[in-house]
Amino acid sequence: MFDLITPLFSSGSFIPHGHCFLWKPLLVGLHVVSDSVIALAYYSIPITLFRFVQKRKDLPFDWMFALFAAFITACGTSHLMSVWTLWHPTYWLSGGIKAITAIVSLSTAIALFPLMPKALAIPSRAELEAANWSLQQEIAERKQIEAELLHNRELREAIFHESADALFLVDPETLLILDCNRQAVTMFQATNKRELIGIAGHTLQRYQFSADELDAIEAEMQSKGVWSREIEYVTRQGNFFWGSIAAKPITVAGRTINLVQVKDITERKRIALEREQAEQALKLSEARYRAIVEDQTELIVRFLPDSTMLFANDAYFSYFGLRPEEIIGKSYAPVIFEEDQETVARLVQSMSAENPTSTIENRVLVKGEVRWTQWVNRMLLDEQGQFVEFQSVGRDITALKHIEAALRESNRRFATLAEAAPVAIFRYDAEGNCRYVNDRWCEMTGQSSEAGMGGEWLQTLHPDDHDRTIDAWSRWVKSHQPGELFQNEARILRPDGSTLWFYCQVTPETNANGELIGYIGTLTNIHDRKQAEAQLQASLREKEVLLKEIHHRVKNNLQIVYSLLRLQRRKLKDQVAANALLESQNRIEAIALIHEKLYQSEDLSCINLAEYIPSLITNLLSTYNVNRIQIDLRIEIEPALVNMDKAIRCGLIINELLSNSLKYAFPASRQCNPCICINFKEIEKSTFSLIVGDNGIGIPCHINLLCLETLGLQLVQGFVQQLKGTLQVNCQSGTEFYILFPGEDG
Repeated sequence: MFDLITPLFSSGSFIPHGHCFLWKPLLVGLHVVSDSVIALAYYSIPITLFRFVQKRKDLPFDWMFALFAAFITACGTSHLMSVWTLWHPTYWLSGGIKAITAIVSLSTAIALFPLMPKALAIPSRAELEAANWSLQQEIAERKQIEAELLHNRELREAIFHESADALFLVDPETLLILDCNRQAVTMFQATNKRELIGIAGHTLQRYQFSADELDAIEAEMQSKGVWSREIEYVTRQGNFFWGSIAAKPITVAGRTINLVQVKDITERKRIALEREQAEQALKLSEARYRAIVEDQTELIVRFLPDSTMLFANDAYFSYFGLRPEEIIGKSYAPVIFEEDQETVARLVQSMSAENPTSTIENRVLVKGEVRWTQWVNRMLLDEQGQFVEFQSVGRDITALKHIEAALRESNRRFATLAEAAPVAIFRYDAEGNCRYVNDRWCEMTGQSSEAGMGGEWLQTLHPDDHDRTIDAWSRWVKSHQPGELFQNEARILRPDGSTLWFYCQVTPETNANGELIGYIGTLTNIHDRKQAEAQLQASLREKEVLLKEIHHRVKNNLQIVYSLLRLQRRKLKDQVAANALLESQNRIEAIALIHEKLYQSEDLSCINLAEYIPSLITNLLSTYNVNRIQIDLRIEIEPALVNMDKAIRCGLIINELLSNSLKYAFPASRQCNPCICINFKEIEKSTFSLIVGDNGIGIPCHINLLCLETLGLQLVQGFVQQLKGTLQVNCQSGTEFYILFPGEDG
């Protein structure tokens, strides 16, 4: 191998190429610089092509760039060899490099020849720019179309969801709801769309269609393209409303579905109903008006300001015994009593737009007889507010005038009777203003009759009784029953500073129609009685104080006995005797506690067991040195008032039973959660129940409770008999005594 390569680097007998240039520095330098620059340029071009090919992975014919790079590199190398051979005559090596360059150049030329048609087929830059511009235009148009499609879709969705009406998409085969808008969810009070989708649309109706009706609806939609009706619907919350439904088939994505629109017409229905009711009411009113005018027993006429009659009903003609031709078109004056004609004319002329009505009472001549009539006159105006005529409705009040005369006579007699009455009499109107007082009222109050008028009578009340009396009066006015009198006792403060007790009675005064027109009342002097009652109360308070002192002394004496027994118990060494004295102490303390409660009570005849029993239990717990934390003590005592005898017996029963529970129910050898319950309540009217129980070891089943030798339970049975009660014992779980006894009425 070295034998073949060595001649390439051997200069042999050749002379350097510089001899050809006679080693002239300028000429040699020119060739060196030129060949060197060409070589550098040739080497830089492949590097650039290599980088270009690396960056452009999509280039066609990238292998052609590799051939060009090899060809240019070989050319650069041949120029470098030209510089080398100026001093080193290695012409074999130079020739070999040129041969390689020739091979690479020829290969490139050969490879380039078939590539030319393909290269020529590549679009030019102008064509690419034109194609690119066309593509950009197409992309822009496509984006615009997509934007319009998106806008149209959003618009359709907005129209669908923001519609003021409920919209449904319904499967025409199954009649199930495929989709709905937000208004449908709101209108049918659903939680969300999922609650409506998948259900049959006609199930939302209050009255659902039958199969035949559904077939008829489908046939109408196919023939007319649309179907509509007004239907009453029910919401998902169970509320009803009226809706106008319209349905038509539409095609979406090649599929036919039914578009159903529901408009809430509840308000329109309500307005239509109100209009219909108003029209019916108007028709009824017109019918009633015709009936009133045609069949009215009252006298109805219409006339002009100059008294010319325009109309009169049959009742008018019948009342006066006249024919229409004698009245219509003539003056009404002749039927009026002569002395009243001027007054009637003056009152009619005084009417105006500001005063369009007036009531006139006058006498008339009826078949030669003078009678009283009352007329309600009204000015009739047209739509422009211009006066047209007068209308007058009259009635005969002759009997009323006679009644008024009789009433005046009755009032005169009442005033005479009231002035002679031994009690004060007063009269109020419906608003509570005084309108009349008799002389006796003035004597009692020391005031004049004028001072009692209106609301001034309130000043006669004593300041300490003023508010109480007003409150009692207000409550009676609001809630009194028919026939119920207002009754009150209060004091009058007279102008001289003295006071007078009175008893007041007031009754409502009504007219013939039962309407309240005022109040009539009397004041009776009870000053002497009140003074006697005050003396009696003072005497009673003295006796109560004395009785309380007796209870206090009894309690103190029992306390002394209690203390003596306690001192005696401490000196005893016999535990049985000591326990007996302790039980006696507890019984005495139970009785003493009764007297203490009576001493503290306002009512000396009864004891409230809700206050007595808890105090008794507390004393027992203290006696046996028991803490409530050690025992779960459940006390339920309802308030109940009993006399002293029953209270003492109840207290002694509780004392015996609770003492037994504390002493025997919970031995130290038994581990449990001690619980004692005491319950007292009224189960029926005047029947009380007392329960005392525990969850202790209980009473053995073989023991006969009716034949016990223990003093405590014997006392319990005796006290129950004295209370006329019954006793039951339950020993299933612990021990429970259930006692029933009658109250005060038993």
